[in-house]
Amino acid sequence: MEGKEIKNQTIKGLDDLIEIVKRKTGIPKDLVNKIIKAIQDEGNEITLNTRDYSIFKKLEGNRAVQEDRVKSIINSINEVGYVKVPIVVNEKMEVIDGQGRLEAAERLGLSIHYIIIPGIGIDECRAMNINQKSWKLTDYIESYANLGEESFILIQKIRNKYEDSGFKLGLFFTALMKKNAAPSKSIQDGTLIITKEDYKKAIERLDFVYDIYCKMDRSILKGRNQELMQVLIYCYDYKEIDKNRLVKLITDKNKLNTLRGWANISQCFQSLEEFYNKGISKKVYFDSYYKKEKQI
Repeated sequence: MEGKEIKNQTIKGLDDLIEIVKRKTGIPKDLVNKIIKAIQDEGNEITLNTRDYSIFKKLEGNRAVQEDRVKSIINSINEVGYVKVPIVVNEKMEVIDGQGRLEAAERLGLSIHYIIIPGIGIDECRAMNINQKSWKLTDYIESYANLGEESFILIQKIRNKYEDSGFKLGLFFTALMKKNAAPSKSIQDGTLIITKEDYKKAIERLDFVYDIYCKMDRSILKGRNQELMQVLIYCYDYKEIDKNRLVKLITDKNKLNTLRGWANISQCFQSLEEFYNKGISKKVYFDSYYKKEKQI
């Protein structure tokens, strides 16, 4: 159903809208409020527009506006024209959906259309973006960290510490939780628990592999470096493995060239075990330790 549009007004929320309707019609404020609520309860959208961009606020916990997203919207407007898709705000004028469209409209000096839906907040913001599949796991981590969730603050600290490493998110969760991939659901719904002890241990593991990562010739393994780093995180905890020997082998370019390829984590353990055990009588069984830990 099409929304009702009130043009050329700077409306800073429902109270302003009620006041304007009261002034223009003479209807008492409490009755206007009931009418607007009835319109919304029936599923109608009251669409407003303005060029006063200052009335809008950033929703606490929402992700940052991505510059490439804003540029993409601006390019689309320049090429196709301005399709006036409303942004969604709550009664506090916090933007729930459409930060990118708002930023693009402001840069181009265009009026922005918006819908006020009272009572919605960060949960609805996340839900909208889950349905649109536009939020990445890192956006959820940043959002919960900004809201003061301790577990996500610790994850964000790790991401910031190794920001220039090129490490993927899954590697951080191998270090934090001994998982081979990031736990998507508990990140999205905010139920993930990371303790300070988890964080401290993860930093130890990551410092170990980061040192190797910086010293080794990464061009040899090409796209398999991240998997090797994951395996090395597990190896850090296995006391039977001589870490000094392991580091020397991997950081030796000639020796690294002899490391057999693999298709998955388990095969990587097998390749590394074979690589490590060459020339020594006392064998160390990497793959067995991993399977025992994972109860495979």
